[in-house]
Amino acid sequence: MIEIIINDVTMGFTHSVQSAYKPIEHAYSLLDDQYSDVVEWSLINHDNGAVCWEKMEAGMWFACCEDESAFSAWVKLFGWNRQDEE
Repeated sequence: MIEIIINDVTMGFTHSVQSAYKPIEHAYSLLDDQYSDVVEWSLINHDNGAVCWEKMEAGMWFACCEDESAFSAWVKLFGWNRQDEE
């Protein structure tokens, strides 16, 4: 189970990284400045202890995570850190 946290608020739980995309995308769509405003979000995989934490500017989000597939690939390549490795 993956917990979705946006700006320090738990938004819900999901079984896949791809389904976490929509609530994060929604948070970015509400920003006044679609280039430099920031959303802080994290995914916590409670099954294996992996965490993906980002404080990403909107411009970077829209460039790297244009849809569910691109978001899932980004998280897989750059996002996951295991809690027990810290």
